[in-house]
Amino acid sequence: YHVTVTAGAFTDQAGNPYSGISDPTALVFTPADTPAPDLKTDDDPITARVQRIRSSIFVKSPDYGTRSSTVITISHDQQVRFIEHSFDIDGKCQNVVNVAFELQ
Repeated sequence: YHVTVTAGAFTDQAGNPYSGISDPTALVFTPADTPAPDLKTDDDPITARVQRIRSSIFVKSPDYGTRSSTVITISHDQQVRFIEHSFDIDGKCQNVVNVAFELQ
């Protein structure tokens, strides 16, 4: 995955615009897929297993999991971008929706 930011999308306290990130290789990341350690909330092993599955930033499980991730951005000039990735049961991206429009 990568992050881009439209120039001027943010300003600092003095009103200076952020220069933006246009290079898709400048800020690249891979989501962590490391579950947290078991929580000691009770002695129920099913609860501990469910907590372990759901603790990852991206949840993969046959009966429960992340099926989409959505980002919506709105720039100062009212430009909206909607990006959504849809995933199958194994966490593989199956579809990407990328829509841009202007707020009216």
